[in-house]
Amino acid sequence: MLLTGWGSSLTGWGSSFHREGVNEAAASRVLLPRYSLRMPREVRKRRRGTTRISSKHQVTIPAEALRAAGLRPGDVLEVAVAAPGQVVLRRAENPYLRFAGSLTGVYPVGYLDEVRADWR
Repeated sequence: MLLTGWGSSLTGWGSSFHREGVNEAAASRVLLPRYSLRMPREVRKRRRGTTRISSKHQVTIPAEALRAAGLRPGDVLEVAVAAPGQVVLRRAENPYLRFAGSLTGVYPVGYLDEVRADWR
């Protein structure tokens, strides 16, 4: 019996084949399919704290740098060019949230309610 590819002829791995007529010796001669995706022969290690720009212009920022900057997942960042070869990322701030509640105690209690009543 000749086994080719993955298909439904096999229902397990190693010596746990459950199809009639397939013994362990025949199963060990099964050739697995070759991958068309080329895999690198060795993984190159990068210097700590460095990254590379992908073909889609994506960059992975090292977790240590994010922690040190106080940035968290979901933060909105502003991107600015500082100089050739330098990009600066800053957390974008919402000016409304920045100043909300900062003027408490400026007006006496009830004053704003009186002013708003005059608008009606």
